Amino acid sequence: MTALSVGQAVGLGLPLLAGIELLQVPFWVRLSTLHVEVRDDGVRVKNPFSARLYRWTDIQAFGLFQRGLRIRCGYVDLRTGERVSLWSIEGPNPGLFPNVDTVERQIATLNDCLAQQTKDGESSEVGSE
Repeated sequence: MTALSVGQAVGLGLPLLAGIELLQVPFWVRLSTLHVEVRDDGVRVKNPFSARLYRWTDIQAFGLFQRGLRIRCGYVDLRTGERVSLWSIEGPNPGLFPNVDTVERQIATLNDCLAQQTKDGESSEVGSE
């Protein structure tokens, strides 16, 4: 019976670890392209497994919810009652990091855009009657 030395065991594990790491590359590339794009016709949301345009008329509001102890995540509430997570808008727990308000500002900006689009839509409807 031959015992493996430490060097031989490590030598066998490195190709396996490298293979596992290579399998993660497409996932990390996909995560690096997450975004929320504000457009004239709505908001384009790119999450890890989907990309979709939500029209301004379909959006009720944007907000934040707490996930676990550390992370707050953005979401969009649709008029259908559906809630869609915004993977690209995440921030720390305000209890742990009270001076970090980046996600609040991002959500406020999205809600301001929604209010402006709603106001513009109402004024254009009134003008067309």
